[in-house]
Amino acid sequence: MLIRKMSACWKWIREVNKINHNERSMAKILVIDDEDTIRRTVAASLEAAKYQIFKAADVKKGLKILDNETIDLVLSDLRLPDGSGIDLLRAAKAKEYPCEVIIMTGYATLDTAIQAMQEGASDYVTKPFNIGELSVRIERALQQKQLRRKVRRLERELHERFHPDNIISNSANMQKVLEQVKNIAPTDSSVLITGESGTGKELIANAIHLLSKRSEHPFIAVNCGALPESLLESELFGHVRGAFTGATNTRAGLIESSDGGTLLLDEIGDASIPVQTKLLRVLENGTIRRVGDTQERKINIRLLAATNKELTREITAGRFRQDFYYRINVIPIHLAPLRERLEDIPLLAKFFLKRHAARISKQIEEIDSAVIEKLMQYSWPGNIRELENLIEYAVAMADSEMIRIKNLPFTFSQESPVQNKSRADLLQQEILPIAEIEKRHILLVLEKVNWNQRKACDLLQISKVTLYRRLKEYGISPPGGNAPGGKKRSQALKGQNTKFK
Repeated sequence: MLIRKMSACWKWIREVNKINHNERSMAKILVIDDEDTIRRTVAASLEAAKYQIFKAADVKKGLKILDNETIDLVLSDLRLPDGSGIDLLRAAKAKEYPCEVIIMTGYATLDTAIQAMQEGASDYVTKPFNIGELSVRIERALQQKQLRRKVRRLERELHERFHPDNIISNSANMQKVLEQVKNIAPTDSSVLITGESGTGKELIANAIHLLSKRSEHPFIAVNCGALPESLLESELFGHVRGAFTGATNTRAGLIESSDGGTLLLDEIGDASIPVQTKLLRVLENGTIRRVGDTQERKINIRLLAATNKELTREITAGRFRQDFYYRINVIPIHLAPLRERLEDIPLLAKFFLKRHAARISKQIEEIDSAVIEKLMQYSWPGNIRELENLIEYAVAMADSEMIRIKNLPFTFSQESPVQNKSRADLLQQEILPIAEIEKRHILLVLEKVNWNQRKACDLLQISKVTLYRRLKEYGISPPGGNAPGGKKRSQALKGQNTKFK
């Protein structure tokens, strides 16, 4: 009998040794059983497997150990002299001890198993138990604990990153926005967030979700400009098997996946009219229909939308539905570009310095005043995103504890595209429609990258789908080619002498 027990113990040890050694060596396990033989045998096996072991014979002694030690897992018998494993489990939960609990008993019934799990036990094993099976259950319980710890850490990081109180800004404009976020977050009203690319629209959307009553439910962001119309519809609404070529399985869409939570439609100005029509139906009726399906499904979401476009101009041009605009623009929030929030630049630069220096383990703590001056003079067409990219570059290039001019990208340090013209000079310039300015800027970027559309998209910070639409809309085509609208490139360029710095 003793030989069989020892053989089983060593088999159990070999199973446990498969667990990651670092996780195992940190884990503290409390074994509670009134039978001395079982308590000592299990404890010895766990000690051999490199766990830190504590032992108790009853509930009172077990709770005393829990008071004095940070225990990771409790392995407790159900029936104990002064109570039960369920009593200990309840006490541990009431005092919020950070431990998992596995109940073991020789009196197994379905009712006690259900009760133990309902009270919060990680698992339930019956005596006599298989040692190898117990090792797997212990490993699983410790993994659950580790997963919960990670989830709590991520929740804290999410709160720190997206809570309005932690968003970095000193500008009066941005402080008004953050106050507005706190006021509107508890409501279910649709919000339209506008602003140039890189101003932090998704950051504000996350903050709204975090402070809302839906914060325990999903937050899903969809970039409407990153996908072609047919794929965007399937991604948003889902599809049934056979709805189109390649639809081999039925799949829920992102709207369904965000049920109970918040859906952010980023770059909503790039959504096609048919997609806008379907989204309008979702907002009006609270129902969706998967592509290829006849069944309506009820959903409950809060819709946030974001765009860098002037949607009223898009409505005039026939590219955006007016009724859909009114539906999504219940509460408008506008984010000012970085060039209008100059007081935020030093704060943001130092924040990004700290983040990226820590990420690559560099001791860089300061930014030279000449660099700050240079940053303050720049016009920041890419806004906060461009500033972060520049600081990340400077951190990578720095060879001392301070960011200096020499650490900045050559083009930035040599010639800053700031507009140093006076207000009078600016008023003397020709006033052009936004569409014309956009058209000329796209042409200049394409020229700069030798008509490499991928590089152009990176510089313009737009998707390939959006770039194609603009080329077609403005009749722009590569040298010697025809534009989608039929114009020659020479015609598209005709009369354009303006230079952009």
